[in-house]
Amino acid sequence: EDFHSLCSKLGGETFMHMNHCLNRAADKRTINICINSFATDLGQDQIMRETTRQDLIPTVGYLFPESFGAIKAVANMEDLSEMLQPYNDYRTLWEVWGDAEGEGGAGNLDDGFYRMEVEDLENCFYGQSHLAIFYAYVKLKEQEIRNLEWISECIIQDRRDKVEKIIKVFDESRRTRGWATPV
Repeated sequence: EDFHSLCSKLGGETFMHMNHCLNRAADKRTINICINSFATDLGQDQIMRETTRQDLIPTVGYLFPESFGAIKAVANMEDLSEMLQPYNDYRTLWEVWGDAEGEGGAGNLDDGFYRMEVEDLENCFYGQSHLAIFYAYVKLKEQEIRNLEWISECIIQDRRDKVEKIIKVFDESRRTRGWATPV
């Protein structure tokens, strides 16, 4: 939230790109907090949902402020899915990647969020004379490190057939909103 505030003070194209990236990151955090709380008192107890869990949720993002109050009532996956319906990108992400177990072969919601994030960060490179490109560069390097870790784990576990599930950075074959379709 503080970094978002700093970027808003910078203004211009820096804020345009950073606002989008940070809003998506905040929404990802909000959705993950909800999902991870379902099996705990934070998700089951109404009072804990309205106080403790609500304090953990960022006050920036595309879900804020419209869905900030609605999050208090989210107690299970169905409630969360219903809350995300007005948000086209998140509704599509949920439909394609919402299989928490990854049984459909596509992966899980985190994979979908990573694919969405990579596309957003790559788009920062299309702008000119802004500071968001440095943020994007570091975050894309983090994705490359995750890719290397994934490949290493696949080799160690002798699962070479799963190596292709990496999220390629600056993939020429990627379509716009490529995250909206399963792999």
